[in-house]
Amino acid sequence: MSISHQYSLALQARGLPFSYTVSVSSEGIDSRDVVVPIGGSPVEVAIAWINSRLKSVLISSTQAVTLKTNSSSAPDTTIALVANQPLIWHISNYLTNPFTAADVTKLFFVNSGSTEAEVTIELLVDATP
Repeated sequence: MSISHQYSLALQARGLPFSYTVSVSSEGIDSRDVVVPIGGSPVEVAIAWINSRLKSVLISSTQAVTLKTNSSSAPDTTIALVANQPLIWHISNYLTNPFTAADVTKLFFVNSGSTEAEVTIELLVDATP
């Protein structure tokens, strides 16, 4: 069974409307909601994917947090997530996959702020062998 992520973007510039919609489908999905307490201690999330099979990813946080892959002390990738501004990547856009440094075996989130963060993770992966 195929599952889809649908992305939409609308922009009004110089009086001209622009809109864009793309749908990305695959067989494998992983969805997580993670609470990251204040205090700066890493919260480990047992989630993994092979980068060449990643089709779509959205990671969003209600507070600014730091995302690290595979290790909290020597990560392969470190991304500073901005509050309420999701990290979005899918195979149909022009951006480079932000996780190409290494396949992901786990994620770590660090919240150095003063308010608990709620992180949402949505993945689509190619689940075929």
